[in-house]
Amino acid sequence: MTTKFCPKCKQEKNIEDFCIDRAKKSGRSSYCRKCKIDRIRETKDNVNSRRRKYYRKNKDRICELGRINAKKILL
Repeated sequence: MTTKFCPKCKQEKNIEDFCIDRAKKSGRSSYCRKCKIDRIRETKDNVNSRRRKYYRKNKDRICELGRINAKKILL
C-alpha cells in the first residue's frame, strides 16, 4: 500500500504524508500531516481564546489567589 485517503481534505496521498500511529490497523494516522497540523492549530487557538476570555472575566479573583499563594510560600 503506497497511498492512503485523507477524509479531511478528501485526497489520495502518499503513505509518507501520514504520521505513524501504531494504534491503527494500517500503522498510519487517519489524517494527513497537513490536516493534522491544521486541526492542532485550530484547537490550540480555541483553547487560548477561552483562556483569555476566562482570565478577563475573573482577573480580580485570579490575582487575589496569586497574592494569597505568594504569602503562603513566603511564610
